[in-house]
Amino acid sequence: MTSRARRGTGAVPVDRHQVVAFRLARHHLTKRLDAGGLRTAAATAPQNTPPGSAPLALWARADVSGAQVDQTIANERSLLQVWSLRGSPCIVATQELPLFTTGLRPDDEASWRAVLVGFLPVIDHLGRTATEVMKLVIDATHDALDGVVLTKRELGTALGRRMVLTWNPST
Repeated sequence: MTSRARRGTGAVPVDRHQVVAFRLARHHLTKRLDAGGLRTAAATAPQNTPPGSAPLALWARADVSGAQVDQTIANERSLLQVWSLRGSPCIVATQELPLFTTGLRPDDEASWRAVLVGFLPVIDHLGRTATEVMKLVIDATHDALDGVVLTKRELGTALGRRMVLTWNPST
C-alpha cells in the first residue's frame, strides 16, 4: 500500500501491470472493436502525423480500413481532422469536437500572439492586434464555408480573396 493510500486520500494502490492493462483496455488495444466501433475508437484522438498514421491507429482499434476512415471523414462527416493541443492533426468524432477544441482557442491578445508568433511581424506591420486579425480570419472562414465543403487548399484560396478585401477595401 502506498503512503498516500495509508493517509486516507482515497487513492487506490495499483501496480505498473494494472496501470498498463487499464490504459491498453481504455485505448481499445486489448480487444478490437467491430466496424461499428470506429467513432468509439476515435475517442482516443489519434494523431495523423505523419499523414496516414491516424487511420492506421484506428485500424488497430477497430475492424476498419484506411479507406473507410477516409470515407467517414469525407462523406459521412462523423469523424473529422482537427489540430491538437500540440499543433498536430488528429482525428476525432464530430460530436466530440468541442471536447477537443474549446480549450485550445486563445482568449486574449497574449495567447493569440503566442499561437501566431510566426505571423507577428506582418500583424504588427499592419498595425493590427492578433485578436483583431483572428476575428477577421474567423469571420472570413465562416463566410467561405457557408453552405459549401472546401479542401484545405480551396479554403486557403477563398480566404486569400476575402482577406484582400479586408486589408484593402478599395480592391
